[in-house]
Amino acid sequence: MKIGILTQPLHNNYGGLLQAYAMQTVLRRMGHQPLIIDRQYPPHRNHRRTALEAQVAVHTRAFTAQNIWQRTPRLYSRAAMIAAIEQFAPDAIIVGSDQTWRPCYSPDLDAYFLDFLEQKTGIKRIAYAASFGVDNWELTEAQSARYTRLLKLFDAVSVREDSGVKLCSQYLDCTAQQMPDPVLLLSPDDLLFLTARAETPPSKGTMMTYILDQTEKTQHLVAEVARRNALLPFSVMAKKYIQSPDDAPADCTFPPVEQWLRGFSDAEAVVTDSFHGCLLSIMFHKPFICTGNAGRGMTRMMSLLRTFGLQNHLIATTEQLPEQLPKPDWQTVDAITTEQRRHGLTFLSENLNTANRPQYFPKTSGKHPAVSIIVAAYNAEKYIIRCLDSLLAQTFVDFELLLINDGSTDHTSAICREYARRDARIRIIQQEHGGIGLARRRGIEEACGTYSIHVDSDDWVEPDALCSMYDQCVNNGLDLLVVDFEQIQPDGNWRREGIPDIVPPDDLLSGILNNYCIGSLWNKLVRHSLYRKFNIVPPNVSYCEDVAVMAQLLPHRIKVGYLPCLFIHYDCTIADSLTRNKTADTINRQLDGLARIEAILAPYAERYAAPLNRFRLQFKMEIFRSGLFSQQEYDRLLPYEIDSLPAVGFQRFFLKLAAAGHLHLSHHLWKAAIWLQKKTNRR
Repeated sequence: MKIGILTQPLHNNYGGLLQAYAMQTVLRRMGHQPLIIDRQYPPHRNHRRTALEAQVAVHTRAFTAQNIWQRTPRLYSRAAMIAAIEQFAPDAIIVGSDQTWRPCYSPDLDAYFLDFLEQKTGIKRIAYAASFGVDNWELTEAQSARYTRLLKLFDAVSVREDSGVKLCSQYLDCTAQQMPDPVLLLSPDDLLFLTARAETPPSKGTMMTYILDQTEKTQHLVAEVARRNALLPFSVMAKKYIQSPDDAPADCTFPPVEQWLRGFSDAEAVVTDSFHGCLLSIMFHKPFICTGNAGRGMTRMMSLLRTFGLQNHLIATTEQLPEQLPKPDWQTVDAITTEQRRHGLTFLSENLNTANRPQYFPKTSGKHPAVSIIVAAYNAEKYIIRCLDSLLAQTFVDFELLLINDGSTDHTSAICREYARRDARIRIIQQEHGGIGLARRRGIEEACGTYSIHVDSDDWVEPDALCSMYDQCVNNGLDLLVVDFEQIQPDGNWRREGIPDIVPPDDLLSGILNNYCIGSLWNKLVRHSLYRKFNIVPPNVSYCEDVAVMAQLLPHRIKVGYLPCLFIHYDCTIADSLTRNKTADTINRQLDGLARIEAILAPYAERYAAPLNRFRLQFKMEIFRSGLFSQQEYDRLLPYEIDSLPAVGFQRFFLKLAAAGHLHLSHHLWKAAIWLQKKTNRR
């Protein structure tokens, strides 16, 4: 089921980010396709402040990009939000959690009561653990009347606080259930995995202080708790909130979310004025003191503490502070946690009933699966979970998943074993580190499916991908099917790519060599028997290994199809990618890849002469742009006559100048031309 999640804006609120991650993770584990609808406040009119806000959010945005990856772009208007939802075409929308129903915290409050769905049918409307934040009524009479009408269209309504149940009944004529925050639906191990994957360093103290609003009273309280219990306080927060565009970014930068989580895990005790600070203290079994924060709303903490019978942990003044920190009965707390978790998961499961959800169960003969998915992984602990979750959420079920662990030295192997324990379709194949080419080769040797696809461990796949791709291949007798993908760029932008109209599918190899379309295996479903029929072997090279496979396959004029659906998400943000970190060694490895492709296509030299020359030009320009080689080395590498290469415009000028013995002058002129071009474009 495709489920939109309408929650608080994804920004620097640690608790807000964590509950969004938790909700998305829980729904994925249930087999759904969740999408966070990232509604944002309009950008600040002061551009310097907007730039500063982006700087201080570097760590929280990294957490969002890494862990809350199923989300829309930032949506700054109601129209953009509605357009994104219509494009996603959800089967259900969940509102929550956190203070989604508090006017001061939610942009366009009407949207959080799903007013834009009022005239639509066929979409489930569910509120999960939505919060008003306070126990007094902050909405106007007109809003109350409008939201009373809208809530009657909801399939299920739940709120996070017990006071919210009363407010719904009293002001909205709605019977709401109380549900736990989504974070409680995860286990402490789920949260610790985030810190381990990020290689988070140990905390610098023994008493975690997470105080959202610092005052002299809270500072005195922290000092007193530390003194009485012989603890060293530490904090994981920005030193200050932004007050003006002239603030120093270092003072306002929010530390990583993973460091904040580790703070609760490492601490011997916690002092906090935050709802999620209390919740994490409970989950990690940490003695804690909660100091009231009336401005942000006391009812949130009070409701949580009542649920666990821990009201004595809430104090208003230092005078109320006990000599020793209160120690909960953790066995009782764990029993309540288990029951709360069961309660929340049951609510979601029953109201997102997928018993009649259509799935694709292809009819196959014998024991072989319809599709083999091959995932080669090397030190992929930071992103492989995202990949595997997306594959196991496929609506298509007749597949095997081969995890080729290429000698990883991190936690990749343990993650693969855990997933294999959960799903019998997964096979783990261990090998010494040999590179992507050898890992691909091993996967092809082991695969049993009628069709196969390679998926990189840092990418992810839409839930309907295999179903649609397999159906297209079977119905049209295809040997190879190409689908669209999107590139996620390091700057957070993305672009969609596929096969342009100028490249007929039956001339795909020419399109790849001409750089009109990508030669990777991960957006192509291939009839697996062709690997054996044509003796296709991925070469043991670390560059263009997929293009080398295409060069072995496509000259045989197999039946190729194209499905213009965006199914694959290709993550270009991984910092250590060979294609982005250029050294003399990587350039030489790229040339090894080119040499292998030239050798493969030697029998078809006349047929692919023009596109192969275009392919060589890309490498010549790579060598030129790198600026890593002397004139003598440059002349030795790819010693083609420039006139034989299809260079046009300024490319031909710079390459001819370099070939005439003026490499460094040509390189400096080229850099100046690029700078001037960028400056002109900005204008």
